[in-house]
Amino acid sequence: MKARNAKKLDFEQKQEILKNKRCCFTCLKFGHQSKVCKSNVQCLLCNKRYWALMCPELPSNKMRVKTPDLVEKRDVSLSNHCAAKVFLQTLQVNIKAGGKTRRVRAFIDSGSQRLYLLKKTAHEMNLKFIEIKNIIHSVFGGSNLQKQDHRVYEITLQNGNSGFSFDIQVLDQPIICGKIPRINKGLRGKGVKREEYNSH
Repeated sequence: MKARNAKKLDFEQKQEILKNKRCCFTCLKFGHQSKVCKSNVQCLLCNKRYWALMCPELPSNKMRVKTPDLVEKRDVSLSNHCAAKVFLQTLQVNIKAGGKTRRVRAFIDSGSQRLYLLKKTAHEMNLKFIEIKNIIHSVFGGSNLQKQDHRVYEITLQNGNSGFSFDIQVLDQPIICGKIPRINKGLRGKGVKREEYNSH
């Protein structure tokens, strides 16, 4: 196997040629195997006992050997990305304030430390704010901090079925979430459904 020709071959092809010609993987010579090779050759890249031409760390060898794994992982990643859908936990509740009642959809976010109400809903119900808070929001893992003024409202949150209620303070927010995806047929068959009403 000539060096200039070997450069055009990938790692597996080089190994296959040496195997077929019954050559040593260490010194590349015919007539013995690498486990009994007495040659003192040393790789210039990793200092192990083989020519640099056969080193797995050689950029061309490394790229050839690793490419299938990388492609497979990338395909799996893309597949997961395309197939993944997050369905938010929601429930219907009534909010009461200023003598008015409105049925809304509440989104349950177990990681949130505050409660929010759509600014549009507060405006439509003509709610009176009790104070304005300037809050620093930590987003993207805390690497980006944003200051924002929020109006604070006191409302009564009521379970529409049992009548259980309690008073809470909420902050106004222009947008709370994006469009809610449709429930696919597979989930409908398992009893998962989406109630049709405006989110607030």
